[in-house]
Amino acid sequence: MAADYGQIIGSAKDKDRMDVDTYVGPHKDSNKVFVVNQQHPHSKTFNEHKVMLGYNDRAHAVRDYVHSFSDGLGHKRIQSIVEMGT
Repeated sequence: MAADYGQIIGSAKDKDRMDVDTYVGPHKDSNKVFVVNQQHPHSKTFNEHKVMLGYNDRAHAVRDYVHSFSDGLGHKRIQSIVEMGT
């Protein structure tokens, strides 16, 4: 994984009926949150959300997300990305 990865325990359940998955970047004091709406890389149907915490900018969050897939299909998994504040 390109960043620390886990789940937000006790969060609202995602489409896969599990706690929301999160990546934690190096900037723990960042007030930005990036939510990747993840799709299946081939069918392009929505799969689940991935929350990116600890990132100051979208480019760094996307880079870590994409590099976390060993099959090289990280970019194809991004349906959209929403930036939010804490």
